[in-house]
Amino acid sequence: MTIRVFDLHEGRLRQIPIDTKEDLASVKPIWIDLVMPEDEHLAWAKDIFSVELPNPNDLTDLETSARFYVAENRDIHLHSDFLLDFKDESRNVAVAFVLNEDTLFSVRAKELPVFRLQRLRARAQSGYVTDAKDVLLDLYAAEVEYSANALEDVYTELEEVGRQVFKSQMTDEEAAKILAAIAAEEDLNGRIRRNVLDTRRALSFLMRGKFLSKIKVKMYAKFCVTLNRWTDTPRFCLIKSIFKWMLLLVLSISIRTKILSDLLLSALFLCR
Repeated sequence: MTIRVFDLHEGRLRQIPIDTKEDLASVKPIWIDLVMPEDEHLAWAKDIFSVELPNPNDLTDLETSARFYVAENRDIHLHSDFLLDFKDESRNVAVAFVLNEDTLFSVRAKELPVFRLQRLRARAQSGYVTDAKDVLLDLYAAEVEYSANALEDVYTELEEVGRQVFKSQMTDEEAAKILAAIAAEEDLNGRIRRNVLDTRRALSFLMRGKFLSKIKVKMYAKFCVTLNRWTDTPRFCLIKSIFKWMLLLVLSISIRTKILSDLLLSALFLCR
């Protein structure tokens, strides 16, 4: 369980230690970040800020219409997936954002590199953020940057797999390893694309609802253009085509056992 509370001090984010409900009630934060919060902390937020925060264990897949909405008390709710990409783990982590007047609340079940990066930047650079909406928008921008780096890693991994595929001979064991590598990269590619599309929907919701000032709209217009290019260009489709081509090549080079054949055909079905 972690609760981090930040206010603005001399143009920078400053973390405020919080041990009790009274500590939280005595500050004017622009960002409250909760990772696996206890029910007690969710109750603190409700009592002090009159905000309803979801339990991170309940952040499951939602319909698009339920992911971005304005509550009756005018709080702005956004539910988005953020990428967690380690060498031995790649998955999406659901994050709930609530803009309550001048405070941003973020709730999730796991620590994420994007949030750590945002905290470091906003602490180090004066004027990096000026209010809660800046924090929210910069978190989305950092997620796109993080996803871009992950996609570059996909390209690098594909180059290595490609060199293995073009070997003149391939054993069943080598083919199985290549299959696993291709499947892992295809899974990551799909996660990245879903997250980028999700980020674009979140920003469109904020702009359509006129929740951003004219200055912020101009600041993030180029960001939205970049997102459109990410999702509208054939980049992701090209990668998917490469996955299919490699799988077919592996299939044609080395099918020694029925088990291996079934694995390959199953993977081709998933990559359709």
